[in-house]
Amino acid sequence: SSSSSSSRLLPPARSGGSGLDLSALGIEVPGIDAADIASYQQELGAEFDESGVAVTFNNTERVLEALSHGVALVDRSHWGRLRVAGGDRLALLHNQSTADFMQLTAGQGCDTVCGFSMLSPAYIKRPAILQVPFCLNLSTLRAAPVLRAAGVRFGFLMQQLYRAVLLLQVLVNAQARCLDLATALVLESSVLLLASPAMKQPLLQRLDKFIFPADDVTVTDVSERCGMLTILGPQADDVMKELAGDAFKLQGESYGRHQLLRFGPGAPVIVAVGTGLAMPGYTLIVDQSGAADVYAALVNKGCVPMGEADWERARITQGRPAAGAELTSDYNPYEAGLCHAVSLNKGCYIGQETLAKLSNTNGVKQQLWGLQLSCRAAPGAVIRAAPAAGAADSSSSSSS
Repeated sequence: SSSSSSSRLLPPARSGGSGLDLSALGIEVPGIDAADIASYQQELGAEFDESGVAVTFNNTERVLEALSHGVALVDRSHWGRLRVAGGDRLALLHNQSTADFMQLTAGQGCDTVCGFSMLSPAYIKRPAILQVPFCLNLSTLRAAPVLRAAGVRFGFLMQQLYRAVLLLQVLVNAQARCLDLATALVLESSVLLLASPAMKQPLLQRLDKFIFPADDVTVTDVSERCGMLTILGPQADDVMKELAGDAFKLQGESYGRHQLLRFGPGAPVIVAVGTGLAMPGYTLIVDQSGAADVYAALVNKGCVPMGEADWERARITQGRPAAGAELTSDYNPYEAGLCHAVSLNKGCYIGQETLAKLSNTNGVKQQLWGLQLSCRAAPGAVIRAAPAAGAADSSSSSSS
């Protein structure tokens, strides 16, 4: 069974609402008060930032327990969602990525790193500062206590934690610069890209730049039409079974696998394997008119609400690179620890020549490390350990 729910249970999810085939994601739907989920979160003690994102529920210890033994729930609706549609949709993404998009079929998914449109001159002149990667495999990561290192600051852990569980694809430019780590869900008639906060517009503009008049492909921002919720923890399967019963078919499936489920008379929900972190769980894409109801239902099933501050702590400790921090114009996929995501055998694509040269000449001069320090270091701070030196990209402190 799932972990115990809050003492202040939310009301049961409401019924009603027109059905929406989310595989299309092009149908206009009635608007809904954007404060609906926020009102539920406020009932649970959430504190919000200026953009309305729940930063904390002041329940970090409960979140840590849920991530280790139960289920946590994070609202990622502020992330971007782009719909790539048309007969040439796979070809566009295939030619802009390092993974083999043409091998994916409806119901599958993968992660993608998006590229910058130019090479930073400052990067060209930068000397090599880090030469050995810090890598942990997935089994080691799951065996370690989650966010439990007391009194230590976690630097960024750039690990090969997706090697066995994720099919990754990397969108790059000719110089293979990194912009964002997104997730692609291949639907029947489109591909849904899940982008990091504030990255949806740069990603949309980049893809649109490579669409020619004769191409049968469109890219649309559908972020306002649907919500995005993620449940994380070892009991996530139990929660999904309670909600969907025998219709739930994703237990044990690979990362990115997804299906449409209906939790009641409302609009169907896309449920995808994966949490964005190296933790078991699922990401749900739900029509905006029913997002608050699904959030309420998940809390009533025992999911512990998780704020953005705890998500960021988990991101750094788990080693997920973030746009603007570890994914910038300073790093290519090899330097960002994504060498296992690079395919050099599928033919020509943007950035392939640069990546092939780096691979063939052992040309990677720096890589990201994960460090534990005695105190917290601000991003950008220089960290020295003879004979090398480097700069912090992300930092977080433990809850104790």
